[in-house]
Amino acid sequence: SSGINAEYGEEKSEQNENYEARVKKARFNDQLDVRFGYSRHTEPTERIGWMVNMQPTEIIDEDKRLISAMDYYFIQEDGERFKVSIPHKPYFFVRATAGFEQDV
Repeated sequence: SSGINAEYGEEKSEQNENYEARVKKARFNDQLDVRFGYSRHTEPTERIGWMVNMQPTEIIDEDKRLISAMDYYFIQEDGERFKVSIPHKPYFFVRATAGFEQDV
């Protein structure tokens, strides 16, 4: 019985280390994005920009849990940059500017 508990304790310790490493990486990625001018847009306002990149990521939600998400990187007409992080869902919608539907 004590052998099983020891193994469980080691496994739990590895999971905690993995979780902490993932949290550290998520925070580092956010800091790096800010250095390159891509701060996370969280306000409930509309912004218009060209999407220049996207990548899977993990973000820390309001309950301090890591969740899967996608980071979408945009540049506005005035050159300002921002990113939007959307928790991973099976579908998302993109609205193309009239006349540019075939470019999307």
